[in-house]
Amino acid sequence: MRTYGWKPRWVVDGRWPKYWKDQMLHFNLSNVKNYIGSLPLNISARPRRPFVGMIRQIFKSFAIFICTPLAGIFWILKIKFPDIWIQRIGHLMLEADCFVKEQLLNEGPTLRAVMLVPAGKSANHAAVRYWSKYFIVFENPILVSFLKPFQHHPWTKFNTRKYVSSGQTADIYRIYNNWGIRPPLLKLEQCDVERGDEVLKLMGVPEGAWYVCLHAREGGYSVYDEHFHKHRNISITNFDKAIAYIVSQGGWCIRMGDTSMSPAPNILGLIDYALSAYKQDWMDLFLAARCKFFLGSNSGAQSMAMAFGTASALAGMAPLSVMAVGRNDICIPMLYKSDEVGRTLTFNEILQSKAASYKLAEEYEKARISLEHNTPEDILDLTIEIFQRVEGTYIVEIDDELRQGKFKSMLKPGHYSYGTASRIGNAFLKKHKYLLN
Repeated sequence: MRTYGWKPRWVVDGRWPKYWKDQMLHFNLSNVKNYIGSLPLNISARPRRPFVGMIRQIFKSFAIFICTPLAGIFWILKIKFPDIWIQRIGHLMLEADCFVKEQLLNEGPTLRAVMLVPAGKSANHAAVRYWSKYFIVFENPILVSFLKPFQHHPWTKFNTRKYVSSGQTADIYRIYNNWGIRPPLLKLEQCDVERGDEVLKLMGVPEGAWYVCLHAREGGYSVYDEHFHKHRNISITNFDKAIAYIVSQGGWCIRMGDTSMSPAPNILGLIDYALSAYKQDWMDLFLAARCKFFLGSNSGAQSMAMAFGTASALAGMAPLSVMAVGRNDICIPMLYKSDEVGRTLTFNEILQSKAASYKLAEEYEKARISLEHNTPEDILDLTIEIFQRVEGTYIVEIDDELRQGKFKSMLKPGHYSYGTASRIGNAFLKKHKYLLN
C-alpha cells in the first residue's frame, strides 16, 4: 500500500484533483489495485488527518529518542542506515550504486551500511540480493520495524537523495565521472547467466544473437502520482524505425516494463517480455546487463543497465537540464514550445530560466509550455549513433564536438546534470543547431 499515513500521495495541498478521467483511459486491473491501495483507510477520517499526522510525528520522535544509546554505538562503529527508496527501481539501483562508489572512491568516511527491505516492498528483490554484497540487508519485518528509526536518527541516518536530488546538481554525475573507466560494481552471477540464456532461447532469441532492451515509459507503474509525471510518457510507436534498424543489423528488441504496460505492437524482431510469462526480477537484471545497449526513455528502468555498466540511449528527456549519466550514454531532449511567445524556445532561453528544472507536468502547464516528443526519425538517429559507438565504428566529426561543447557550456552549477560526461545525440544537435544560438 503506497501511502503516507491517511493521505494518498496524489493529494496535493489537501485538494483531491480530478483523477478518474485520465485513469479510465488506462483502465486495467493493475491500475484499480494501485488506486484502491492509495485510498485512505477510513474516508470519514479525512478531517482528522492533521491530528493523525501529529500523533505519528510524536511517535516517530519518541522512537528516535529511545534509540539514542544504541545509535551512539552504531555511530562509533561507523554504521549508517541509508534511506534508499527501495520501492522505485531507479532509486534502488542508482542510490545504492552511488553510495558504494562514493565509499570506494574515498570521497567520504568508510562506512558500514544497512539496507532495510520490508518484505514485498522492494521494486526488484533480485537487485537487493545483488546489493547484499555491499550492504547488510535486513528483511525480517520485526527487525525492519525496530531498525527503521535509525534511518532518521541524526547519528545514523545517511541521505541518499543527494545522489539523484532535484532542484540542484545531482551528485551522481560527479561520482560517475570520478569512477571513470573502472568496471561496474555489479556483475551477473553465473547461475543467473545460465538460466537467463535458457530463457532467451524460450523467448525465441537464437543462441549467440544480440539484442537491445527497449523501454517506452507508460503511466501504469505508479498511478497515484502519474499526473505529476505524465509528460515523460512516450508511445512505443515512436521507436518503430529504431526497431526496424536494429533488426536490419541482425539484432532483436526486447520490450521491458511492468505488467501494467499496454501490449506491444506486433513487429518483426520485437519481443514483448514485459507481458510475457518469462518476466522475473532476476531476468530483468539479466536482460539489462547482457544487452548490447539499452534504448529507453525518461524513466528509472535504464538504471538497471547503468548499474551493470551497459550503455544507454535515452529519448524524451525533460527537463532540459537532465541528461544521461554514464560517459558511454547519449540522450536527446524534448523541445519546449512556448504558447506565450508562439515558438520553440532556444536551449539558452530554457537553461537561463526556471523551466530548465521543471520536474512536474503542472509546472509546464502553468508556464504555458508544450513539450514536443522526439520523432521516430530522431530516435532512429539516436539508435544508429549508440549502435555504432558500441560497435566502435562511429566517426567523430569536429563540428559535432563543437556543437556538443556549446550545449554543455550552457549548463551551469545548480543545473541537474552539470558536469555530466554523457552526450546529446549528435544528429539531434545538428538538426536543431539553430536552438544553440
